[in-house]
Amino acid sequence: MADSEETDESASGLPQSPALELDTAGIIPPAIRLIPKLLALSQDPDIDHDLIVSVVRIDPGLSTAVIRTANSAIFGGLYHTDTVLTAVNRLGTNEIVRIALQVVASESFKNEADRAGLERP
Repeated sequence: MADSEETDESASGLPQSPALELDTAGIIPPAIRLIPKLLALSQDPDIDHDLIVSVVRIDPGLSTAVIRTANSAIFGGLYHTDTVLTAVNRLGTNEIVRIALQVVASESFKNEADRAGLERP
């Protein structure tokens, strides 16, 4: 690249565009919007787990928490899982709702601590 050419590049060497910067202030975290849907699905005793899987997959943080819980010592059993489908089948609907509530609550407390200027240990 010639010295006369100037481009705004990131550390990865990819050009940065102002259009790629998103203003995320005021956006509701996806997991919060999923709670009512998961609660409604959990009330149906004949629910198809594929519906729950499709809801969980919407939020990457929730998907990660579900897979992590499914692989924990309590639920893991003999086999490791890497898929949301297997994790949902292993955990069941009630545990999925509990995990979703935990993800939402932890984000809420983290945001409040940030706003209050509190440092995390």
